[in-house]
Amino acid sequence: MPPYLIRMRLGSFRTGSALAKVTVVHHLIEAMIESGRIYLQENPGAVPPLYRSGVRYRTCESGCDWDRWCDIPEVFRDGFGDCKDLVAWRIAELATEGVGAEPIIHADLDRYGVPLYHVTLRRSDGALEDPSRALGMKG
Repeated sequence: MPPYLIRMRLGSFRTGSALAKVTVVHHLIEAMIESGRIYLQENPGAVPPLYRSGVRYRTCESGCDWDRWCDIPEVFRDGFGDCKDLVAWRIAELATEGVGAEPIIHADLDRYGVPLYHVTLRRSDGALEDPSRALGMKG
């Protein structure tokens, strides 16, 4: 069966404040985490743990004007994901192990003033983790 595709067009990102954009991104990532948690709970063993899955970090090619959001089975099938995809998988995985974690959104502006986001996570014990760096992100 082909994947169920959801397309969101967020025109508010052209005019919204930086805080509003980060808040929206945070809620979208939380939805991805919950989707992943449910997937892992309902499909035990369907995918290996993130760091043993063979998945690598990869982002949209330069010049791309849209952002691809993929859940655990899609990231595993594709063999790659970007920071938000990988963090959502990792936090969902930790949740199934009884470990609390939250996404941390780092926002910056590119040379044109366009917001750039990077997502990492903080475990409930305060430990920071960056799945993107662990899975091949440079810089």
